[in-house]
Amino acid sequence: MHTIKNFDKKIKELMFKGLYFSLGVAILASLILIFYISFSHNNFIYYIGIEVMHLAVSFAASFIACGIAMDKIKKDLIWLFASSAKTHIKISQDLILRYFCMLGMILH
Repeated sequence: MHTIKNFDKKIKELMFKGLYFSLGVAILASLILIFYISFSHNNFIYYIGIEVMHLAVSFAASFIACGIAMDKIKKDLIWLFASSAKTHIKISQDLILRYFCMLGMILH
């Protein structure tokens, strides 16, 4: 099992930026729910707050899952290219990183 310390620098940075974004969305959801409790008891505002909180948790889980998967894929690709010196296939690691993170967001 990989720890966050062993992650690639770009992947770790992307994960933390995603988690900070998710934290911001969760704070927004909390403010909406505090507004619901304090001022308005409209059920529509409550459901908006709950859905925004669900969105924040989903984003956080997606960023963590994509980060772990991308680190594993990237390390496997480096091992594959290092072990077969006769292969002349060049794959941009940044392109693969972007592709799988977008794929994870779409599938989620």
